[in-house]
Amino acid sequence: MRHRKISSNYKPREMGFLVFYTGLRSSRFLLSFVFLWILFAWLYIPWTQAEPKLILTLIFMGAFLCGTFCVIGLALSSLFYMLKTVRGGIPIGDIEHKINEEGIQQTSKNIEVTLSWHAIESIIPYKSHIILLTKVPYYFIALKKQSFESNMDCDIFYREAKALIGQRDSRKDKARTKRLEWEAQEKWQMTTLLRSFAKNWEDNLPKQSLRNIVGRANSQS
Repeated sequence: MRHRKISSNYKPREMGFLVFYTGLRSSRFLLSFVFLWILFAWLYIPWTQAEPKLILTLIFMGAFLCGTFCVIGLALSSLFYMLKTVRGGIPIGDIEHKINEEGIQQTSKNIEVTLSWHAIESIIPYKSHIILLTKVPYYFIALKKQSFESNMDCDIFYREAKALIGQRDSRKDKARTKRLEWEAQEKWQMTTLLRSFAKNWEDNLPKQSLRNIVGRANSQS
């Protein structure tokens, strides 16, 4: 992996949304939902005394209530995170990331955190960010796509990081890879066509006409 140095600026509101999104994607959110649903089913569903239709209705009702409760709890925790970042104590504002084949180093407000690639659980793209979910509870690293040298450099980093942590391609990744390959092939075909057209035009142009064009250009200058 090529060494990269990325600098980005994060606002508390932006980090709060990222905390909410990463919370939805984490396994802890799913475990919380399953635990609450099992608790609801054990306490409030009369399995032996109710009809199958009522039991099915209560099952869906419990899933909806448990999911809503988990989302509200996650939203409140994200709001608390935003308020805490305003008071300080959490890396926010200008954050610098140094990336190499050994790991990633995050520096902000004289706070330095270094993680190896073994500590990265998964990597997911989210709108204008690349998010690295770590094996440390409630800790993630967010990289802004616009902080990379180009979109191609961001795509290369995404593929290299997935290869280092052993993450498989999702359906979206496969579709995105096909689209990028198609765009690259189309660009190469267009470049080849333009080069061949220019070469043919130059070969078919009479030398006398070419001399006249050059002479006129020199006289006008």
